Amino acid sequence: MNLFVDTNIYLDFYHFSKDDLEELKKLVDVIKKGEINLIVTSQVVEEIKRNRDSKIADAYKQFVDSKLELKIPEMCKSYSEFSIIKTALRTIDTARTKLQEELDNSIRDHSLQADTLIQQLLDKATSIDTTKYLGLARERYDFGTPPGKNDSYGDALNWIGLLKKLNGKEDLCFISDDKDFKSPFNINEMSSYLVNEWERNKGSKIFFYTKLSDFFKNHHQDIQLKIEEEKNKWIEELETSPNFKYTHHVITQLSNYVSFTDEQLNKLASIAVQNSQVNSILDDEDVKEFYQNILKDKYDRIDKDIADLITEAWMDDED
Repeated sequence: MNLFVDTNIYLDFYHFSKDDLEELKKLVDVIKKGEINLIVTSQVVEEIKRNRDSKIADAYKQFVDSKLELKIPEMCKSYSEFSIIKTALRTIDTARTKLQEELDNSIRDHSLQADTLIQQLLDKATSIDTTKYLGLARERYDFGTPPGKNDSYGDALNWIGLLKKLNGKEDLCFISDDKDFKSPFNINEMSSYLVNEWERNKGSKIFFYTKLSDFFKNHHQDIQLKIEEEKNKWIEELETSPNFKYTHHVITQLSNYVSFTDEQLNKLASIAVQNSQVNSILDDEDVKEFYQNILKDKYDRIDKDIADLITEAWMDDED
């Protein structure tokens, strides 16, 4: 199955996406497993690089400018809950300041989670050089043939590249929230002109989605189920690991995945505490890296007491 993801879908993960980053992680997993052939054009890569900072800047400004205010009348101040609210607001303000500092560093270092995941996808994708189709894209735009807008040939370059380079008789899943690819009659469907052009030239079907989650839900539930079963199998193997050598082997297998459900995360965290063949080597490089990666930014999804036990184990080893 061939899959093309338009620039706007990637960039939304730096902004306010209809999907959360877990959908991007799911895509990384299925690409790594070779279940899907992700297609990326040189135009898409350039657009991501060119527009990353502006997307981040807009979202960042909205975050910084947002205010958390609670107007409390004088008559409330004699109640014990008033001091609880004041303390909570101070805690939120402190956390917000710390988050902003960490965010600043990650943006500068290109180490946002979206940066990492998108790069992993681009590294695994099949690339199409669209620079040689500029003349055709310009001609298409001048004739008013979709897709295209505002003296930009980017959409046309991507479309022509896919038409020219993908093998005939192979279906394509196409994910975009760009109105230039959508039907004016139904924004959840692709332009009938483009659908007909694809089917006429390629002799295959094109499936259109506006979100990654819709793609997984409507087209590839079987693949997701297969991958989830594989992950659960390795988690069970880790739970019953009889020795250090086998623990390292299972950790290697689990490290191939970046998406885990809340249930899987809590199971993995519990195993790190309960199985001595895991707990005793939590500070080994591969085991520590795996657990640090799955715990990072996920403390709200994991039992706090268990997560704290794992981090305390690392601190004890440092001492």
